Amino acid sequence: MTDLVRGPSVCTNAFFSIRFSVNEIALHVEDSTDKQITREKEMFNVLGRICESKDQTYKIKSSSHEARSVSDVTLVAVRDGPLRRTPEPRNLEQASSGNSRHGDHFGESRILSDTALVRDYLVARRRALSSQHSVSVHEEREALLRYIDVLDLAQTTLEKVCQELVDAKDSLAALEEIKARFLVEHETLIAENYRKTQELAEVMKINSGLNKEIDRLKGSRNSRHFKSLRKFTSTTDMAKARFVLIDELNVTSGLDKNSCRVTGCVLASHCTLALADCNNSAVKILDVNTNTIVEYHQLPAAPWDITALPNDELAVTLQLRKEIQIISKYRAMFLKVDGDCRGIDFLFKHNSLVVSYVDPEKVEILDLQGVVLKSFTFREGNVMFLRPHYVCSSSNEDYIFVSDTMKHTITKLSVTGDTFESYSDPELAEPEGLCSTSDGGLLVCSYSQNYIHLVSKNLERISALLSSAEGIEEPQAIYYDWKTNKLYVALYKNNIKVFTAQPSSK
Repeated sequence: MTDLVRGPSVCTNAFFSIRFSVNEIALHVEDSTDKQITREKEMFNVLGRICESKDQTYKIKSSSHEARSVSDVTLVAVRDGPLRRTPEPRNLEQASSGNSRHGDHFGESRILSDTALVRDYLVARRRALSSQHSVSVHEEREALLRYIDVLDLAQTTLEKVCQELVDAKDSLAALEEIKARFLVEHETLIAENYRKTQELAEVMKINSGLNKEIDRLKGSRNSRHFKSLRKFTSTTDMAKARFVLIDELNVTSGLDKNSCRVTGCVLASHCTLALADCNNSAVKILDVNTNTIVEYHQLPAAPWDITALPNDELAVTLQLRKEIQIISKYRAMFLKVDGDCRGIDFLFKHNSLVVSYVDPEKVEILDLQGVVLKSFTFREGNVMFLRPHYVCSSSNEDYIFVSDTMKHTITKLSVTGDTFESYSDPELAEPEGLCSTSDGGLLVCSYSQNYIHLVSKNLERISALLSSAEGIEEPQAIYYDWKTNKLYVALYKNNIKVFTAQPSSK
């Protein structure tokens, strides 16, 4: 692009030199013969066309001296300005014939041809004068040599400019090709955008249909089926219900090296249960519909408890490593904690974790980067816990329940630490796993007494829902699915019992 800009400027300078040379040649014409004047006039016309093609002109005026030799056009040198050709009226058509009209431009090949023609004439003229030795002839020969050099330079410059013009045409053709390709791509993008718009409209149509179906289902909450599902979510209704064993899930796997001991369980999806197997240092994902292990996560240490996080992630406590491991399909992250961590639950409202420790004995609220937000250790100078094994939040997540296997108590704490209440019962020995109900109460595993206790939100015993009569033996962990009214109880051995609530026969 730089050469294209520079080329015309160089060419213009060269033709300015030719124009100045024409002025000097014209001075010698006045001393030449009539025949020679006629020949030189023809050469000047050629030079005039060359100069005119680059918007340079020269002036040819009528004079009485040259009128005697040339009847239609006379030549007069003008040193101080550009020469202009001024045809007489009677020869205007002849002077403007062909491609010499004012404003017309010759092709580059025509310019090169005319330049060569003038140079040949100047060389022939110098040869004709070589045998003459007068001072004027010597000066003319010297001038002719200069003119030849100027024409050589002009021809070289013209050839270079012509090549640059060819390159420019090639570049223009390439740009046109790129432009055509871009236009094709633009049309393709328009078509693709139209297709995506159609797909989006179809998705929006489907989404609208789904929203209508959801609204229809919401409007059917008074149906008998909905009432049967929602009937047993509160502690009062659960106390009136009868829990029936409907399934027993085998949690063993071919990858196990020891007998299973499930110390934590949580619903990972609507049909899968995540289990913390302490004896095999593994987290197992169990399909409750097919009773099969669909995922097996080997851990670096024995886990204790497990909870579900947003984005299909799980958090599990590694007691001996003093770490919390985050398990997901996309990452494996470890949070370093200060102590032998055991129970864990996720507070959705606060986007944080609540964790219990047995060494030292405390309960902490952590963010998802492991930063301690709140710690519960002492109250009024006394230790709050002796061996807090499990924690869970209330349904509104304003309170935390802690099971202490050494104190044989259930402790209720507000998230802010302002409230502290404790519950104990003769039949509640070594309380382990616990989970909350929809109205703020909770279910507790009595490990030594083989009971599942139902406790109100005010920490008052309501009833013993299950006992050894229903096959409860050393219950370790518990989870209640509100949506399906299924109660999962992990026993010390290799199985999980599944119960469902049914209306009492009374």
